[in-house]
Amino acid sequence: MIKRLTLILVFFLINLSIQGRALMLCLSHFGNNKTEKIRLIEVKEVPRNPQPQFSKPYGYYKLSIEKNGKEVYFTYFNSLFYEYSTTKNEKIKKFEECFFVPLFKPPFKVKVSKLNRVIFSKTVEKIKKEQNSPKIKTKIKGKIKIGFIADGFALKQDFLSDIRKLKKEFLSYKPYSKYKNLFVFEPIFVKNRTFTNKNTFGMKRYITVSKLKEIYQLLEKNDCDFFVVVVNSKKYGGSGILNNFCCVTSKNKLSGFVFVHEFGHYFAGLGDEYFTSKTTYNEFYPKNFEPLEPNLTRKTKLSQIKWKDLISKDTPIPTPPVEKYKGKVGLFEGGGYLAKGIYRPQLHCIMKDRGYKSFCKVCEKAIEERIKSLINSR
Repeated sequence: MIKRLTLILVFFLINLSIQGRALMLCLSHFGNNKTEKIRLIEVKEVPRNPQPQFSKPYGYYKLSIEKNGKEVYFTYFNSLFYEYSTTKNEKIKKFEECFFVPLFKPPFKVKVSKLNRVIFSKTVEKIKKEQNSPKIKTKIKGKIKIGFIADGFALKQDFLSDIRKLKKEFLSYKPYSKYKNLFVFEPIFVKNRTFTNKNTFGMKRYITVSKLKEIYQLLEKNDCDFFVVVVNSKKYGGSGILNNFCCVTSKNKLSGFVFVHEFGHYFAGLGDEYFTSKTTYNEFYPKNFEPLEPNLTRKTKLSQIKWKDLISKDTPIPTPPVEKYKGKVGLFEGGGYLAKGIYRPQLHCIMKDRGYKSFCKVCEKAIEERIKSLINSR
């Protein structure tokens, strides 16, 4: 048994990523509310480090890499296609999904699973490789690097002014404020480029990244851990999808709040807790389906609630939405776009209330755990 484990460990170490090199994997995810398909559109060696792995099962999809029948890498993510598949639209649509993963020598197998069911599998026999491409500097030890990418900006100073405001507000919210010295922000200015869809699924405030492959080509030589597409607009809007993308408009009075809210989805896999705003989804959480997000549940038995350790003994379950329990962690009905049947941890939270200034304790804990996991892995 010990010998076998040793061989597996050696195998894994041999095939770990080379510092300053990664694989860029790009997928085309397409279909409608009845069909779903994935195609691998690019596998390329690039001169940068891999992006951070998301190892907690908060995502509805799992990307994995296998060598010799052994899983050597995985990461969870969510998809804009999943949201589209819950609408009534039957038109076939394509969505790009890209990842910077550890560099493995072919052959290896790329798999995508949806809720533990494999929906795509392909063996990669060879990869594209840039000739004479220089290795970039490795990540700054003990830091989390966020790249701000310009969308629709003609002037660099205008872009820099807007991201300074976003950065300032981001670092004013807990738990980011507690770890402000760990975050590094880098502006990535490209003049008059557009990477976003301003009216996703017919909803004006739902601004999403539609050209992910172009974004990743831009990031090939930029070693940021995460990226945010900053849209030059006064409109209210943005989006965040776990381990996929994040974007926000920069000139609205609530842009800072939207950034923090959407980054919560992208960075920590948080779910939306609101249930009164208009959405494009049709039964995003089917009946009897337990949400994967750490801040939503259908469970009403204390022992089964994800955040049971944060609930006081004197707090009733479910918890009445009254002033007495305003600052308490409990089980408040309403969340995940549904007024009934799904519960959230507290009465108010950034993931529920527009313009609210703090996360609930459960969301704050999930973000803090993500920060610590990133720092401890370096």
